[in-house]
Amino acid sequence: MFNGILVSSWSKTQPSVALSTCEAEYVSANYGGIKAFGLNNVLKEVDIGSENVTLFCDAGSAIGATKRSGIGKLRHLHVAFLWLQQKVKEGCLRIAKVCGKVNLGDVFTKHVPAISMVDRIENDTFWTSV
Repeated sequence: MFNGILVSSWSKTQPSVALSTCEAEYVSANYGGIKAFGLNNVLKEVDIGSENVTLFCDAGSAIGATKRSGIGKLRHLHVAFLWLQQKVKEGCLRIAKVCGKVNLGDVFTKHVPAISMVDRIENDTFWTSV
């Protein structure tokens, strides 16, 4: 989203089987960070990009994994995914927690009651809650 307008969207199956929920969320956050950086670079070309990128995540364990150094307890994580930790450490990427009850992404990935789904989309509660 850029100024409340959807600029890019995608859906992807992870290339590997994650052995824990934390690992799956961390890998997803890594892919999200890569996409966000790429899009921000395109926006910088037309002088509307940002110096830092904020990545929203609803998984506390994945957020914690981005803020430490190394794989820690994520024993099966590929070294390439440590890119996200490096960007957070450099300060050019910020990870922010988003409450699951207002996470707009859950509308497309989880069973969400219709009234909750409509409320999230119409009221844009995701952006006002962070």
